[in-house]
This record gives sequence, C-alpha cells and structure tokens, in this order.
Amino acid sequence: MLRRSSGFSLGIILFCLLTACHGFAQSQWSPRDNWKGQDISNLYSNLPSADAVLNNFIIKWDNEKQQLSVLSKDLRKLWASEEGKVFVMAAEGAGNVREHRGSFQVKDGPGKRKCYLQSVERLVSTETFISVTGHLRGPACRLSYELRFEAKSDQRLAFDLSFHTKVKNTLINRTYLAYQATPDEHITGFGEQFSRLDMKGQVLPILITEQGHMRGRQPYSAILNKVSAGGAGDWYTSYAPIPFYMTSAGQSLFLKTTEYASFNFSNPSRAELVVWKNGLQGEIINATSPRQTLSAFTEYAGRMPVPPRWFHKGAIVGLMGGSDVVRHAWQELRKENAAIGGFWLQDWVGKRETTFGTRLWWNWRLDPKSYPDWSELVSSLDNDGIATLGYINPFLTATTPDNSNGQSYYQEAFEKGYLVRNAKGEPYASDSVGFSGTLVDLTNPEAFAWMKSIIKRELIGNGMKGWMADFGEALPFDAQIMNGDAASIHNLYPMLWAKVNREAMEEAGVRESTLAFFRSGYTRSPGDVQAMWLGDQMTTWDEDDGMKSAVKGLLSGGLSGFSNNHMDIGGCIALTYDVAGLPLIRIRRDKELLARSIELNAFTAAFRTHEGNKPEANQQFDSDEDTLKFFAYFSRVFASLADYRETLFEEAAKFGTPLVRHLLIEYPNDPVAWTIHDQWMLGTQILVAPVMEKGAKTRKLYLPKGEWVHLWSKTVYRVESGVWVTVEAPIGKPPVFIREGSRIKDNLSAVAVTSP
Repeated sequence: MLRRSSGFSLGIILFCLLTACHGFAQSQWSPRDNWKGQDISNLYSNLPSADAVLNNFIIKWDNEKQQLSVLSKDLRKLWASEEGKVFVMAAEGAGNVREHRGSFQVKDGPGKRKCYLQSVERLVSTETFISVTGHLRGPACRLSYELRFEAKSDQRLAFDLSFHTKVKNTLINRTYLAYQATPDEHITGFGEQFSRLDMKGQVLPILITEQGHMRGRQPYSAILNKVSAGGAGDWYTSYAPIPFYMTSAGQSLFLKTTEYASFNFSNPSRAELVVWKNGLQGEIINATSPRQTLSAFTEYAGRMPVPPRWFHKGAIVGLMGGSDVVRHAWQELRKENAAIGGFWLQDWVGKRETTFGTRLWWNWRLDPKSYPDWSELVSSLDNDGIATLGYINPFLTATTPDNSNGQSYYQEAFEKGYLVRNAKGEPYASDSVGFSGTLVDLTNPEAFAWMKSIIKRELIGNGMKGWMADFGEALPFDAQIMNGDAASIHNLYPMLWAKVNREAMEEAGVRESTLAFFRSGYTRSPGDVQAMWLGDQMTTWDEDDGMKSAVKGLLSGGLSGFSNNHMDIGGCIALTYDVAGLPLIRIRRDKELLARSIELNAFTAAFRTHEGNKPEANQQFDSDEDTLKFFAYFSRVFASLADYRETLFEEAAKFGTPLVRHLLIEYPNDPVAWTIHDQWMLGTQILVAPVMEKGAKTRKLYLPKGEWVHLWSKTVYRVESGVWVTVEAPIGKPPVFIREGSRIKDNLSAVAVTSP
C-alpha cells in the first residue's frame, strides 16, 4: 500500500546524526509483569496423590513432588507445574497504554493486590471435565481459584482458570500461570515474528501493533522514535502475533483470550505467562510432531481455503498512475512473455498529495480522473485471464477528493453513529501523517453490515477479483465502541475486519473466485482470511527490518496457522533525504536487492510486486530492459509450479500445513533443522536457500537427509544425516534443490534451461 511517511524533520535528522542520538534506543513498551523480581513461592497442599483420565489425557496430582501434570495416555508430559512451586497467581495491575499512529507503548505496574500464596485442595473428576481448586492469598487478597480441564478432541485439552471472592471491591485484572520448561528446548510459533524464530530466553509480548520501521537499526530507529513515539518498533512488534507455540520437546499451548499477554521464557527451567484479564482460557495440544501440532491448532484457529487459481498462476503486478500506465506495462510484459495473474491497482480511489508525500483517498470510491475507462480496462484484463485488484482499509477520512461530488462515506458513517469514538463521544481521529482517519466500529452490527455493503458495491461491483485489506491493528485501548471494552477488542478487531471481507464475498457469491490479503491478524484469523502478506518491510537486506526479517516472518507465520503468506517483492519502505542537493540518507531498493527478492519470491505462495512508498527512488520490475526480462523469466518459473502449489493449497485447507515450511516441519527429529531461519521447504519436494547478502555469489546452506538435485547444475547430493554445503549462486540461479525422483523436477527444469 501507499504507506504513511514517517514525517522526519530535517532538523531533527541532522541533530540526531551529529549528537548522541545514535546511542538512544526506545522500546515500544517495556514488557514487565507484576512479579518481576518476585521469587516464586512454595506451593502448599495436603491433597493426596491422584490422577484422572479425560479422553486421551491424564491429569495427575503428585503430593510427594507437589506437582500438577498433564500427560498423554502413553505418558508423554504435555504440561507440568514446577515441583513444589506456585503455578497460579493473580493481581491487580495498573497498566498504561499509549497509541500513536498504530504503535502502542505498554507499561505495567503493581496495583494494590498481589495474590501469590497458593494452595491446592481438591481434584474433582467428572465425565466431561476435571477440576483443580484451591486458594490464593497475599497482601489485601484472598481468592479461591478453579483450573478446569475439558477435552475438545483426542489432541486438544482446553483449560479455564477462574477466580472467585466474597470480598467486595477486589479488582483482579492480571492472571498468571507458571509451568515447567526444558532447558535445551527450542520454542517457536507466535504468529509472524520478524527478528527471532526461537523464543527460548526471551520475554515476548503479544499485542497487535504497527510493526514499525528500522526495528532497532541505528541511528534511524532513534530518529524515528524522536519524531513518532514507538514508530521504529522493536524486535517483538508484529502486525500478526498469536499466543500459540510449539517446542522441540514436544509441548504446545495456546491462549484463547484476546487481551494483552506476555510470555516469559527467560528462565531455562520455567515458563511464565501473564494475561491482562481476570482469568484466562487456552488449550494444551497432544501431538507427536509439529505437523500434527499444526493440524490440532488449526482445528481451532481455522484453516485458510484454497485461493482462486489466478492468485498464483503468475505475477500480481502492483502499479499506480492510471489506465495508460497499466496498459503500457501490460504491453511490455506481454512482449517478454511474462506470466501474469493480476494487476494490483491500489490507487483506484485516487491519490492525494500531503506535506509528507503521495497518499490515497480513503473514501472507497472509484477515481474517474485516473481511470476514466475503468470498466473497459477491467473487461480487457478479464478477457486475457488477468484479475484486477484494488485496496481498502477500515478507516474513513473526513475530507473527500474534488471529484467525489460531495459523496462522503465518512459523513454517512458519522451521521449513523458507525465510527469509533473517543472519551468525549467524538470520532476518534488517528493521525496518519498528513491527514487523520477514523476507524469504523465493527462491533456495531449495523456498521459491520454497512462496511460489507461498501465492499460489495465499490470493489466487487467494480469488477475487482481481489484487494489488499489493509490495517486493522490500530484500535486504541481508550476508544469507545458499541460492544465490549476496546482493550479486550483490540486484538479481536483484525478478525472482525477479516469477517467483514469474507462475508461480503460470500453474500456476493464470489468467495471462490475472489481473494483479499491481510497484514494484521490474530489466533482465529486463518479461518476467515484467504491470504496474508507480511506488511511493510524496509527496502534493505536487514535482519531487523528488511528481506531477512520478512523471511523469518514467513516461516514463523507458517508455524502458526498462516499457511498462505507472502511478502512485497523488494520490500516497501524507502527513505531518502537530500541537503543542498547532496544525498544525506539513501535507503532504497536497488537492482541487486530487487533481483534477489524476485528469485526468492518465485518459490513462495505468491509473486506480487509493490512500487513502495517512494516509487521514483526504488528500482522497479520495468526500470530497465534487463530487469524486465529477469522479472518475466522468474514469473514463468513461478507459474511452472502452479499445479504443485495447488496440491499444497489443498493440503493447507485440509490440515493447516503451510506452503512455505520451516525445515522442522519435515525434519522434526533433526536438531539442526530447528535452528535454521533463512531457508525453507516449499511443500515436501523443493528446498530453497535464498541469497540475502549483498554482493554474494555463493551460499552456504543446510541439506537435511535425502537425495537432492541442484536445480541449475543437476548435481545430486545424497545426504545420510544432514550436511552443510556451499554452492555457486550467481544472480539468476538461487540455491534451489529438488528431491530426486520428484515429478515436478521436469516442469522446473524446462523453464530453467534458459537463463534469465
């Protein structure tokens, strides 16, 4: 999408570069809970040892060890408290949450009550549930608690932790659960995570937020945080975090709550989680492999459906500028025999000029000035088997373009009471750099239906077969909404936004032929979205916020239910500033970066370009003849895998297995596989190890057990137990290996005979 400019002031940039700003780092929030520095107290119980069976699970209390455990019927440990230690706590917290441009700064402090002395007193077993009860005590606190277990299937055990008190005015808004961890385990999942795949040793907050730009790269992060608090993000900030994980020790757990949560894995032998809520709900998974774990999790979270064929039969080309620009690009791509699935025209609503650059009009009506022959253009593309895609988000703006004839969806929403409000009851205007926008209150059933009608009329009605359904992460904690508390709804809002889009397609009868792709999501998003994309990375090679970070997000998202996910080819955000005609800052997509990103994306679920926030500064797919030919070649490589991808999409819809797979899915017993973060399997047959270092002509990579054929040289590697190899990798020949005997080898080889 056309992203918000960071709004740097040249004076601030110069000041920061010339002073100590390079040493300044600001976290988006400080993830700490009410028990930081608090020793976990000893547990107290006279309850005799006992166990109870519930479906495929055993709940066991061991009096000698003073330990509660959840086991499978074959006695694998799925969850256990620490021996002799408290595992349930509660407290009153005094949190503070500030929002600025979709970034959230969260701080928590102790309230009046901390209930950290626990007793275990009863274990009750019935045909439908098992209950563990006891009491919590502490300063100004006395509660009873119940931890109830209920089997949802052979692989899913639900747990519900609740508190009860007879003391008036006892405010409990923090719930704590502690349990045993394995010191040498790997912990992964948690939705889209862009900096780390293994969370062992980390404290990870779970809150949907603007990812931020630079994410720790200095001095730029310090500069951005100076002018836009939290705008740089941090290593843990994500558009789509999910409170779900799996470990190499075979354990997996997820939360069903939507409130802010924090997982603490800093202690090697103990895991701790805190939820900003009175009580918590979740599930423990009983599985013997990551593949089984994902299947069990997505049974709850939902599974992404098979997308329409056009989505992955060729490139989805992102363009702006109007009908003439589209027709010219179409002609040039046809000359090069490019495989095209669609044209993504995000400026269908028209562009607006602001003090911070070119933006879009958020009025969700077709701009007849840029696209005077829209119907004819869409029809021509459709006749050639090419889809037309657009753009929409859940914001509305009070100002409208000159060609709107006074038609304003914002005004209509305002008059009908469909907008999110602030404490004064006024529309909650969010700064979007250069203008303000207000979210539609999707908790209001009438507003929900109204937003669906806009999608059906303006997007589907104008012939679009797809669109970017942007944003969703910015609902402020202090907002006033029709149903519920904004702090609890914040993480739920992206799922409501996804449902709006899904139901609009279903009601229009186009669900199977139309697709929307989203950047924000939460636990149950996979059940409503058809595709995700990884948001707005910088146009760099960076680990913090660039090509490498996008690959990590792709892998972790796949390990969390997002089976169909992709990135902007070449990234999105460029940053350029000149002083007296001389370049001061130059962060932009160059020819080499674009080429390597094109290679990488040819072996993923989608192949989509993005001009970026500064199209004139970035290398584009058609910037020169060489790049155009290169792009067209890899679009054909991508297209050659369409039949193979179709089988993978079908598998994903049935079991939740991602197309782009972390090696641990296929090789769960290979300890090295759990440590890999920069290569993947496309299904079961293709191993990809992209080049993500500027200037590199070779690549060191890990080949797991099997017989592998190097795509370009046809060299066969027979691997018995995993091996590191270094291969030649000039531009145009990324390290790609096919399983010996695979039926897809011939299709790929036929395209690969000619050089790009």
